[in-house]
Amino acid sequence: MDSNAATMDGTIKQLKYGAINIISQIHDSILGHILSFLPTMEAVQTSVLSTRWINVWTSITNLKLNDHVLKKMQKKQYEHLVNTMLLHLANLSIQSFSLCLTCFHYESSQVSAWISSILEMGVQRLEIQYESNFSFTFPL
Repeated sequence: MDSNAATMDGTIKQLKYGAINIISQIHDSILGHILSFLPTMEAVQTSVLSTRWINVWTSITNLKLNDHVLKKMQKKQYEHLVNTMLLHLANLSIQSFSLCLTCFHYESSQVSAWISSILEMGVQRLEIQYESNFSFTFPL
């Protein structure tokens, strides 16, 4: 009996009977660690591969968010996306968080809430890039 496997480019490959699907044998936490090396939005997109992958991205420990990558989104959509993502990851210990805010002007309170959430997760490395005309006071 043959089975199908989805690939990252959305195509379906047929696995021959007896073929070993090694990825299916890897624990979700290890897959999450591997996904941590991808830009966060690409890691989230793996959730459409199969039902098993729906929540694998929620174990990533390195977050890389860049509003330039999502410039086709409206500002409110991007803010909602970041808020939702941080909510899903609230119980994790985040190793690094990179936030690039160059396409929109954000309210200081919104950025402060994101940083506070990340600090509560015990982030070890924090990197923030923003447009030069954007001023922000970091919460203490």
